[in-house]
Amino acid sequence: MIEDDKLNRDGTADDVYTGEGLEGDSSKWVQIFQFVLIPLGIVMIMVILFIGLNWLFSDTQSINELVTSDLKSRSPVRRGIAAMRLKDKLLADDKLREDKALLKEVIDAFKSEQDIDTKKLLAVIFRVFMSEDAVPVLVDTLNDEKVDSRVKIECIGALGAINSKTAVPTLINLLSDDDSGIRSSAAITLGYLQDASAIEPLKTKLKDGQEDVRWNSALALAKFKDNSCREMLYKMLDRQYVSTISKEDYLIEYTIGNAISAVYILLKGRSKTPTTAEQNSVKDNDFIDRITSLSKNDSSLKVRGLAISALKELTE
Repeated sequence: MIEDDKLNRDGTADDVYTGEGLEGDSSKWVQIFQFVLIPLGIVMIMVILFIGLNWLFSDTQSINELVTSDLKSRSPVRRGIAAMRLKDKLLADDKLREDKALLKEVIDAFKSEQDIDTKKLLAVIFRVFMSEDAVPVLVDTLNDEKVDSRVKIECIGALGAINSKTAVPTLINLLSDDDSGIRSSAAITLGYLQDASAIEPLKTKLKDGQEDVRWNSALALAKFKDNSCREMLYKMLDRQYVSTISKEDYLIEYTIGNAISAVYILLKGRSKTPTTAEQNSVKDNDFIDRITSLSKNDSSLKVRGLAISALKELTE
């Protein structure tokens, strides 16, 4: 029954708000928020992230954008991504690798780069260019004591790819560096460069305090067909010995495989008459016997395959 003071003059009553339905309305809006607005917001965020990542990793940017914008960005992440994408573009385009102006831009970026990972990536790009124009900045970097050893190792690799004989004196000096990684990288690179002035310095590294330096020095000397490497190569063909130094199977396989290849280089095409040095060291037949054993008994299929191939060539 509606009270008299709530009656209109015409005897009818206005709707009076009693609070009924409030709980139902609130629940409806909560459900809309939970099941419509939140999922929609998440979808929008995912779309924005997808567009952003697609922009970062897409291959649509021009070389000019990469060099003039991204490589000069304040963000080391963005500069690193730019370096990776630039490398891919260079690998896919022969003419681009001949662009001297582009190489100069990369050299300038390398000089100013402070982030270690990005600087390493830029050093790798010099491998792709394979231009002597990059040698001065690479040598200067190697002579700078403040530069991180990880960057220097990439620079050494770049000099090897460029096949720069002008870098040989610098690399010989690096055989005495405090960092064993640098000594090891310099040794193997000197083997690739094949400058006879490196032979005697490499021989001294056969007695280096670090095993990997001794190994790489032996591999390098084999490329010169210098017999001073024989004893070390013979040891490197022994899985039991190598496994005391390298614990990972792939490193053991890699070391033995390199040793097989080095022995092949050392022995192939040489005179059958042994020199005095050879008579006092590991004999040719000693190498053949050990490689034969590897071809039959080694646990690695890859090592066995390399051994079989080497034997076929060496015993013809």
